[in-house]
Amino acid sequence: MKIKNKISKKKLLRHIIILCFLIAIGFVGYLFYGNYKLNQLSTMTFDEMLSFTTKDNKEAIITVGIIKDDKITYSVYGENGRELPKEEHIYEIGSITKTFTASLICKAISDGKIALGDSISEYVLLPKQDYYPTIQRLLTHTSGYKAFYLEKPMVSNFFKGYNDFNGITKEMLIKKLEKIKLDDSDYAYKYSNFGMATLGLVLERVYDMDYTSLMSNYISFELGLTNTRISNGARDLKNGWEWSKSDAYMPAGALLSNISDMLLYLKINMDENPSYLSFAHEALADVNASSKTYEKMGIRIDSVGAGWMIDNKNNIIWHNGATGNYNSYIGFDKDNQVGVVVLSNLPSDYRIPATIMGIEILTSDPMRIPTAKFEPTDKPEPTVIVENDIEKKSDSTVTVKSVPTNEPKQEPEISVVTQPEEAIPGISNNYLILLETEAQIQSARKFKEYKEAKGYTVTVKSIEKDVKPGIDEDKSETIHQFLKDMDKERSLDYVLLIGEPYNREYACPQNTGGIIPMRYMYANDDNHNTRYHFDWYDYKEPSNNAFNTPTDIYYAFNWDWDYDKDGFTGELIDDISKYYDDVGVPELLFYVGRIPFSDSTVIESVLDSTVNYDKNRKEQSNALIGAGIIGYPEKVEFPYIADGAYYANILSNNLSANNIETVTLYEKSGVIPSKYECTYPLNYENFDLELNKLYDFTFIYGHGGYTMFLWTKDSNNNGIYDEPREEYDILREPVTKHLTGFLFMDGCHTMRVEEDSEYSHSLHIQDILISGMSSAGLATTREGGYSPENPRPSISSNMFLDKSLIISKGFYEATAKMIFEYRELFGAYIYCYLGDPSIRLRQ
Repeated sequence: MKIKNKISKKKLLRHIIILCFLIAIGFVGYLFYGNYKLNQLSTMTFDEMLSFTTKDNKEAIITVGIIKDDKITYSVYGENGRELPKEEHIYEIGSITKTFTASLICKAISDGKIALGDSISEYVLLPKQDYYPTIQRLLTHTSGYKAFYLEKPMVSNFFKGYNDFNGITKEMLIKKLEKIKLDDSDYAYKYSNFGMATLGLVLERVYDMDYTSLMSNYISFELGLTNTRISNGARDLKNGWEWSKSDAYMPAGALLSNISDMLLYLKINMDENPSYLSFAHEALADVNASSKTYEKMGIRIDSVGAGWMIDNKNNIIWHNGATGNYNSYIGFDKDNQVGVVVLSNLPSDYRIPATIMGIEILTSDPMRIPTAKFEPTDKPEPTVIVENDIEKKSDSTVTVKSVPTNEPKQEPEISVVTQPEEAIPGISNNYLILLETEAQIQSARKFKEYKEAKGYTVTVKSIEKDVKPGIDEDKSETIHQFLKDMDKERSLDYVLLIGEPYNREYACPQNTGGIIPMRYMYANDDNHNTRYHFDWYDYKEPSNNAFNTPTDIYYAFNWDWDYDKDGFTGELIDDISKYYDDVGVPELLFYVGRIPFSDSTVIESVLDSTVNYDKNRKEQSNALIGAGIIGYPEKVEFPYIADGAYYANILSNNLSANNIETVTLYEKSGVIPSKYECTYPLNYENFDLELNKLYDFTFIYGHGGYTMFLWTKDSNNNGIYDEPREEYDILREPVTKHLTGFLFMDGCHTMRVEEDSEYSHSLHIQDILISGMSSAGLATTREGGYSPENPRPSISSNMFLDKSLIISKGFYEATAKMIFEYRELFGAYIYCYLGDPSIRLRQ
């Protein structure tokens, strides 16, 4: 059966590229890029790191250069850490290119051609706008610009395996500059290739020369380097990136070099000759961007100079770089006149990256010249336990087993260890993944292996092979029965459905038509229209009114949803209410989540995001609660405000009672501010700042989940809202990759279900998942009514009432109360848990 994707091809490609580039781009600013997370790297010597990284890799060529006591030396290492003849190789140096671009900016400042406080609009012809970033903010990555912005060439580059930025022209860059609106303020540190590309434009205008020619002249005549150049495809090592002549992103990462030139460049910077380079090494912005994990590894980003990172604690000025198959590091202590360069022809996510090795050499006390020269041995090897992704905190440990002093030092052997999930009474961790097709199974392989390493028993099935619904069958009912049979066989705790829920061709009053569809519930027993819209009412043609709720909760409960046998399931009166009156709350079989995509690349990326979050999460969870006002008094008979803080405050108290640290943001501006106390006032800036602190659970309440109303003036002084409403968003598109663990969006139309929705341009929970902002999410809609003065129950206020803190458990138990006990269905546009249903908060 051919499925129509709900998302258009254009949108799907956009989402794929956004997600994949956030993961794959070599110089997006994650400072070091290996997939290995090492908790105690201080226990490993450089020799051990080198031996492990090059173990049994015949292609590996890592060159290490050192300046110490005015002596310049270098060594070349190959497979198994063996020292090779001192042959010089050409490497891609990736984002170290930014330091060259920044050095040329410093020269322009020294020459009086530009100033730090100048706006880019003084040099690049741009439409009149209140504000464009300054040179200083671009140099220090505090401009507010993202790492990059999607352009069409990225699509073909991705599928062809090319350099991600090849073909993005300067004209495209300028058009993007024209569209981006920023405030005149210092934004939080956000590493930006786009910002450095913009500085390249400024330099071209200042010197009236294209960047390639300008940088080539600067390298040759100002710095005196003979083997450093913009990439032209000529190199002795394999698998390099290709650039086009007019590429706009070359100032961010297009240089090639060898060890002699890089050591000379290192010496030039250590000596600060030319003198204007001293300016490059001064702190221009204090960013305090060092995570706890970075600090464990000895990596610090306390301040940023002109293109250089500054580690104030260790007195190190440094940068690194990575392209698709190369990674590099340069760092120095100016006061002690020691420096290191590491150039590698291995991808940055291959074992231990150059950054870690360089820091180990530079910070060892006393600084030691590497002497790695390993020979094969049959003796037992020390074991290093590592885990993927070195960017954030992990619960795994890293140890190096001691080697007897009378034994020769040997290569460390790597084994990946994942700590099992803590047991919960009544939960056996039996997990079923149900995909649409056999071809999709590979996309869930890594996720399955990870869950199994965490102690789950994982079964993978597909509709195509294992369910096989007939053409005339109700697919949702067939799948429901299959899941119940699997539960009898496996005693399931969790079910993860993977696939687009909607297919217009096959949608019907029973379900949304996808291969794994959602089921409809009906707030009005006499209306079985299935229009999914931000507003159920069609005021021009009332016969089009639709009161349906698409949901996956149908699969989680064991009961006959068509209790009155009229062919329509989940009717509020004849099915739900009558069943509850006769039987009570139905049995909850298992907790269901959904990855609402059918493309294998997107599926794998979302699941990878889930794994990365779980590996790097904190030992104790925290929560961010943001709720605004969605309505003000509109008449004397209804003198209330619809303040989401009422529900948010209950949710916050439930979390706090479970020892979850909670930060709250409520509306404190306008004619009628929220009466509930909070940590900070709600506005975009405060909320965005908090998101950057990486919370495990985030709740937002507003129109569409993120739009708030604000009543700024009572012109009639009568307490009745009588002006055109003002509104603001606390999320903005495109969303930033904040890596919130779980996002609960409460508001109208929080999930996109039907492709022909008039509001398909709005930001939905799927966009959050695709962007990588969140690993899982919950979409509910207007389930709490309007007035806290006459409150009705809500999903949010009924969650986390026990100690297990499994988020899906809280959702399904709250849903059962809402639907069966409280009989609240009118206004519930969507009830759906998206992502891994086994995610839990930690006390």
